[in-house]
Amino acid sequence: MPAKTKLTELLDGYGQETEAEESPTSPETPVKEQKVDDKVPPSRRGKRHISGYFEPEVLKQVKIICAEEEKTVNQVLADALNSLFVNKGKPPIA
Repeated sequence: MPAKTKLTELLDGYGQETEAEESPTSPETPVKEQKVDDKVPPSRRGKRHISGYFEPEVLKQVKIICAEEEKTVNQVLADALNSLFVNKGKPPIA
């Protein structure tokens, strides 16, 4: 059975970096800051997310409509919102 190592021996030098472990930093290498817009896909730039919680049957019915009309959920929801806007006397902008 190997001899037990004392905790103080294990902690000796803990947190001290050696020269080999130090990461070299050069002031000549600028760090490129990434803007939030760079992370957002072009199709979503300038747009906002709208969501709600509904019964599972609502999603099923929306997906059935998507399949029947060969449209995406986004396209079907845009149609629905435009219908709502027109019904309320607003211009269809979705």
